[in-house]
Amino acid sequence: MTSTTNRSGPATDRRWGAGADAAAAVLAPLVLAGLGAVSGIVGNEGSMAWYQSLNQPWFTPPGAAFGIAWTILYILMGIAFWRVIRLAPGAERDGPRRRAIGLFLVQLALNLVWNPAFFLLQSPLVGVILIVPLLVLIALTVHAFRRVDRLAAALLLPYLAWVTFATVLSVSILVMN
Repeated sequence: MTSTTNRSGPATDRRWGAGADAAAAVLAPLVLAGLGAVSGIVGNEGSMAWYQSLNQPWFTPPGAAFGIAWTILYILMGIAFWRVIRLAPGAERDGPRRRAIGLFLVQLALNLVWNPAFFLLQSPLVGVILIVPLLVLIALTVHAFRRVDRLAAALLLPYLAWVTFATVLSVSILVMN
């Protein structure tokens, strides 16, 4: 196990050797981006005409913005997650690390369900019912990541901001329809 000093957080012990660590650094963002893409494809299958027929607020971004934003966000999420999972368990940080990983996985599952639930069910109400707890879980995840690795937490802030915006957008669409 290699010990390094991390200016953005506590001293870290890498769980794996340098080669495996580098591979995980590349794979984690790619896997998350791939999962997000699958969720988007499944969720949007045949639903875009429905979505475009909805009354939408003036601040609704163009459709292409969603794919670009989510690709960037999933990559940042993958890097953040990699920074946390790569830490070897240590008595002083094992609880916070496990909590951070658990919260991340729960919010990720809810994130991946949102798109199909909103679009396939064609239900802004279901979208709002899911996105509000998602927003809370993301905030809790950022807080938990900060206890383990401050840079990992910072990498999740754009995700928190985007889902905050998406929550306002979802509530607006629900109210307008």
